This record gives sequence, structure tokens and C-alpha cells, in this order.
Amino acid sequence: MKKYARVTIAILIMAALGVGYYYYLSNRQPRQDATQQSLVNEQLAQLKTKNIEQNYPESVKEVVNLFMRISKMYYTSSVSDEDLGILASQARLLFDDELKSKQTDAEYLESLKQDIADYKKVNRYISDFKLEGSSNVKYKTLNGQKYATILGLYYIREGSGLEYSYTKFTLREDAQGHWKLLYWELADESDINE
Repeated sequence: MKKYARVTIAILIMAALGVGYYYYLSNRQPRQDATQQSLVNEQLAQLKTKNIEQNYPESVKEVVNLFMRISKMYYTSSVSDEDLGILASQARLLFDDELKSKQTDAEYLESLKQDIADYKKVNRYISDFKLEGSSNVKYKTLNGQKYATILGLYYIREGSGLEYSYTKFTLREDAQGHWKLLYWELADESDINE
């Protein structure tokens, strides 16, 4: 009888340890391994050194894709204040003059830092994004100016949960034929179902 009691106690202890280890693994914060960090550093270097003025993206989709790549990088934990300033300057090169006039470079950077701080407080970051295909870009001409809209999707991690945010980007073509970001907003259901 004593032998069975010992075996039963040993099994219960092993089961408790197994459950405890599973709980530990499922609730710990994910860490970036060296390969992932190397990839982030490479992407950061590419975005910081990209000569946007000389090699401006040719299509609506390329402009928004570059902006979304920069936006995702903003929320990466390894981005320094100096790098953030460079990324913000790169993003503003994609902005229409009307959008740029709403904030100075310094105001934009301060607003961005506050938004990033708010995200970090709740362990939130942009984990990925997706952009509609070029065939889904909607073009319109109004008062002689060309406009375009495209829908993007941000995947946002908060803790262990995943949320998504549809964003509608509106661009305007400038005098040089470059598509510039005029504004973006959360998409409503009618935008998503079109």
C-alpha cells in the first residue's frame, strides 16, 4: 500500500510541475533572439539610409508601404531617440505639404514620442501590417487635383493578445507627379466592405 501511495504522490507532484511549467511558458514575455534583433537592425538601417528624395516611390501602394514600414519600426523597442528622429524625418518626406503644415518637425516628433510611450505602457506594438493590392487603389480627380485612397491593416500586439486596425490612407499627387500622404484615418465598415 505504501508503494502505491508514493507512486501516486510522485505522479501528482510531476503533474503539478508540468502544469506550473506550462503556465510559466505561456505567460512569459517573448524575447527577441539574436537573429530577430539582427533583422530589425538591418531593416532600421535600410529605412534610415533610404534616399527618398532621389528615389521617391512610384506608386500609391509603394508610398503607403514605405510609410507603414516606418510606422512599424517606430514601436520597436530597440529604436533610440536619435533613430526615431531620423525615421520621423523620413516619414515626413512622404507627407503632402498641407499635412506637413499642420505640425512642425519638432511637434510631430514630440507627438510621436508620446504615442510610443503610451503604447509601451500597455505593452503594445505593431507586429505586422498588410496593404491592399494595387488593383484596389481608388483614384479620383477633384478641382484638377488627383487623389487616391488605399486600405491598410495594422496587426497590433498587446501583451499576448492580437488586435487589428484598418486604416484608410488618402494621397494627393503633387506637381512632380509624386503621390504624397494627405491624411489617414481609421477605416469604417463601408471602407472595408467595398
